[in-house]
Amino acid sequence: MLDGLIGSATSVGRLNETLDKTAERVRGIAHRVSNAANRSGQSFGDAMDDAGGPPPSADGAVDLEREMTALANEKIHYDASVRLLQKVYRQVRSSVQGGR
Repeated sequence: MLDGLIGSATSVGRLNETLDKTAERVRGIAHRVSNAANRSGQSFGDAMDDAGGPPPSADGAVDLEREMTALANEKIHYDASVRLLQKVYRQVRSSVQGGR
């Protein structure tokens, strides 16, 4: 029955999967950034302040600018998925309530 109301239950499942994967990628980015700050002996705030400075060495250092760009992209994906999921749930609610 839900398939008729919201098009496809798999689309809701896919949106939920997207949210989960995005959250996982954000945790990975946060982990890399915090480890980069800790590894260098800097505080997290100092590491963020230095993000616009010279490029890091090639010894596996984290490129904070690239990580922050990736974080911004993940936020865009997450926000879009949330909006789509909210729309689906509004449609279901409206259908259940009889279009009120």
